[in-house]
Amino acid sequence: MTQLIAPATTEQTSADFTLAAAETTLSLKGVTEPLGAAYIQIKSSDANYKTIKVLTNDEPACVLNATGTFRVFKPASTNATGVDRD
Repeated sequence: MTQLIAPATTEQTSADFTLAAAETTLSLKGVTEPLGAAYIQIKSSDANYKTIKVLTNDEPACVLNATGTFRVFKPASTNATGVDRD
């Protein structure tokens, strides 16, 4: 498992990561619920990011199985929240 964003209450953006052919699971992590949200974003050909999925306390994980360049944006939250990638 790789930590994309360490648990924190501050706004954070992960480094870009690329998926070429495999799938990966992204999941929220933290100790105290409710966890904050995290926005999975894909990078478009004009280098802009589009949100394709939102991880929340109710839906804390998703399988990403599309090729492309991605990042995760986590806004400020009350409880420390991070994001892992398997």
